[in-house]
Amino acid sequence: MGLLWIGAGFVALTRLHAGWHLVPAIVFVGIGVLFLRGAAATVVRREARHDDG
Repeated sequence: MGLLWIGAGFVALTRLHAGWHLVPAIVFVGIGVLFLRGAAATVVRREARHDDG
């Protein structure tokens, strides 16, 4: 899901021709990074639980 948001940010950056194309690109990439950070935290937490128990 995060990669889709980052891809949408790239598309917004390259395909929009308005002067404000940076705003949606930054927002889309930011949302994608948040999704990826959450996924990475889940993986790390799951590995920590597996190692403890």
